Amino acid sequence: MTNKACLRRFMSCILLIAMPAAILSGCNDSRIVDHINMVTVLGFDRNKSGLVGTALYQDFDHEGKIEILEGKGKAVKVMLDSINMKSSQPIDLGKLCLLVFSKEFAEEGIESIIKTFCRDPRLSSNLVIAIADGSAAAMFKDLKGKGSEWLPYYLLEQNVKCGNAPFSNMGIFLYDFYGQGRDAFVPYFSKDGNGNIEIKGMGIFQQDRLKLILNPRESLLLKMLSGSYKGGNMAVDLHNSGSPGTSTLSLIKGRVKPVITRNKGTTTITYHEYIDATLKDFPAPLQIRNEDTYKLLRTQLEAQIEIEALELMHKLQQNGVDPLGCGDLIRAHTRGSFEEEKFYAGEYSSLKFSVVPHILLHESWIGE
Repeated sequence: MTNKACLRRFMSCILLIAMPAAILSGCNDSRIVDHINMVTVLGFDRNKSGLVGTALYQDFDHEGKIEILEGKGKAVKVMLDSINMKSSQPIDLGKLCLLVFSKEFAEEGIESIIKTFCRDPRLSSNLVIAIADGSAAAMFKDLKGKGSEWLPYYLLEQNVKCGNAPFSNMGIFLYDFYGQGRDAFVPYFSKDGNGNIEIKGMGIFQQDRLKLILNPRESLLLKMLSGSYKGGNMAVDLHNSGSPGTSTLSLIKGRVKPVITRNKGTTTITYHEYIDATLKDFPAPLQIRNEDTYKLLRTQLEAQIEIEALELMHKLQQNGVDPLGCGDLIRAHTRGSFEEEKFYAGEYSSLKFSVVPHILLHESWIGE
């Protein structure tokens, strides 16, 4: 083979490799990360003229400190353009982690905004939706110039893994939001006396409107009744040898199994809760290896959880909201078509509930 033939073959191979790369790069809307502002948190408020948006991003030219941009508009795209016009670099929503609505906004309905964002292919299904007590702008204003660890998304992530907040993301929210026989629930943010953001409970929707807010204790019970979970701490009252005391039930993991029974026209949903936990902060020495003591403690704990879980379910029932998906359970056990409006107008209020906790106590941290 001549040198020219070898050269032609070599050049052909180079072109075959380079052409697909050139074609693909021509189709990409490539951006350099250092030249855009990646919005991680976006808040929504309403005023008389339309939407008010508050965007949080990290300024990596200044050690990743939190920066805030605000914009207004009658539609989401117009509002985002207004925010973009105040930014020295283009804003991008590809890293959006948290979407926060003011309480007033959520009470008026959020479906139009949800439809806009759930159709955006740039956004991850791990995006979390939340509610702010008061305006979102006021909630975020004190974050300017702070480190990224102050972003409320990380606060929520930590409390889902180790604390009392139920797990939620865009995928779960949309399933509950649009699914039959279910209502969506989201974290509810507030500020403490020092101006720090904290999770004050869960907001429960009825269709697309905020209807009910649960306190932190009720939020933990909701977490325990919603499915498999890990983490959480619950103060409990115990009596050991006649002496009352307060302890902490530290949840390791748990799961729930709902069972439907029908008897003489009455429908009952029984929630079997399987809980692995430890006891902490007990005020007096306690020997869990003593069989009688173990049974006594477990009986007291199961009784408290049963009473409080039933109180929560009756509260949800009285307010006409269904974050536990009771309607979905009934639909799955109903022959023929399931009429959601008819169910919530009549059958839901007459449902009976039962809770049967099964607690397995581990010995760690018991006693002195």
